[in-house]
Amino acid sequence: MNCPFCKSPARTDWGYHCGTSQDATPQRTNRCREAEVSVLKERIKRLEEVGDAMCAAAAFMGWHLEIEKWNKAKDAKP
Repeated sequence: MNCPFCKSPARTDWGYHCGTSQDATPQRTNRCREAEVSVLKERIKRLEEVGDAMCAAAAFMGWHLEIEKWNKAKDAKP
């Protein structure tokens, strides 16, 4: 079984190679948090690429209001 946060492999003695424990409520290490943030950033990037492709299709169809909504939502991200 791998770490539920960063997918680091399990150690033979205890916990995972990332330092997370295997107890009932494992605590995330900084490595796990960084891995999770990296995965989420990649997902956001993929979703933005899909949104841009849909925006291009909307421009082709003449849906200018939807294009404005997308640009506003994309610019508003924190």
